[in-house]
Amino acid sequence: MKKMQNYIPLSMLVVGAFATQTGCVDAGETLRILRNQEPGASCVVPTDEGAAFLSSGLIDVTADSGYLFTPLVESRAVGDAETDRRVFLEGAVVRLRFAEDFFDDATLTRLEDDGLSYFTQPFSGSIASNGSAALKFEIIPKAVLEEMQSGLAAGEVTRVTAEIEMRGTIDGDDVTSPAYNYPVEVCNGCLNRTIGSCDTIDEEDVQTGGVCQEKQDGVIDCCTAGDGSLVCPAVASVPVE
Repeated sequence: MKKMQNYIPLSMLVVGAFATQTGCVDAGETLRILRNQEPGASCVVPTDEGAAFLSSGLIDVTADSGYLFTPLVESRAVGDAETDRRVFLEGAVVRLRFAEDFFDDATLTRLEDDGLSYFTQPFSGSIASNGSAALKFEIIPKAVLEEMQSGLAAGEVTRVTAEIEMRGTIDGDDVTSPAYNYPVEVCNGCLNRTIGSCDTIDEEDVQTGGVCQEKQDGVIDCCTAGDGSLVCPAVASVPVE
């Protein structure tokens, strides 16, 4: 049996729930991950099924934190006006798959033994019958990004696929969602974009990276200072006369 250890997340929060209409519950699909919602301002995760979502992720290997997953999770348990068959969430199980030959076998074994490539993210919360909830939890730990730094030269990109299963209970029984595979591109410096000299830019147009953390799922505009150094995110400066 594969060894699995708990990894304590830096950030996790159930941020909302809402009722939706569903049909009958399929065997093994009482709990499902629908998609990865695109967070809004202040990293607030929308609960609207019509909101924008991310089909894949992008993070710089030097990010301050691991990759933050923000899924919309659905309960297909059928209830009625008198019975709320609520799913009580217990966490998620995450397994990471790396691009072929990125890590050698010894490193892969060590990452798994250390609970970094196969781990549980424990959290609590609940979803009402025929309802959904928006969540936040890390699926690629910062420690994994640090392990990857030496294998990525400036500008290089590789892919990590996270296989995620939600875990919980309903009516006293355990429930597990079908596996949800989410690809994340991990790069070294690919989020930075140079937009010119710092004394010519308009700060109102500067992109400052992702809403949950600077170096995830967002472009960072950089400008060139008078001494030739790169300023990221870009900040306007007055030219020296």
